[in-house]
Amino acid sequence: MADTNRLKPLLLDVRTAAEFSVSHISGATRVDPDTSLETLQPLLGSTQRPIVLYCSVGWRSSELGQRLIKSGRTQVMNLEGSLFQWANEDRALENAKGSTDQVHPYNSTFGRLLKPAKRAAE
Repeated sequence: MADTNRLKPLLLDVRTAAEFSVSHISGATRVDPDTSLETLQPLLGSTQRPIVLYCSVGWRSSELGQRLIKSGRTQVMNLEGSLFQWANEDRALENAKGSTDQVHPYNSTFGRLLKPAKRAAE
């Protein structure tokens, strides 16, 4: 994403508004997990622009990615490990107030994939 010699990817956070408000990757645009492709079209722009998707663990972003690929998009990638791995590796996160290290745990089961210090209160 930092390579200035490449077309900057569109970074899509495929989580709920509540999850996104706790934290997200800088520059990400939130889209609802069941957003229709018609609704997304104005945001997607050029078919050559790479699209990087993420959610908590990769399930919801993978589903949207598959729909995008079936619609003819070829530059679609799911962030490996998704946001939980990103946070566990101490990578930068932000929310409306600035930098944060907390992540919405999605639920008590999947939240266990986050380091305890990274889990925001449910």
